[in-house]
Amino acid sequence: MTEAKTVALVTGANKGLGRETVRRLAGKGWQVFLAARDRGTRHRSRGHAGG
Repeated sequence: MTEAKTVALVTGANKGLGRETVRRLAGKGWQVFLAARDRGTRHRSRGHAGG
């Protein structure tokens, strides 16, 4: 059996509080899904989250 992993979906993840939330959760080992309206900033944010 595989180990359960904590998962989060963060909206507004391309800047501000959403971006910081993604960074911190990812740093704790969470599997984080980012949601953002602007595709370009979403991809840049993904890099900041370590993904």
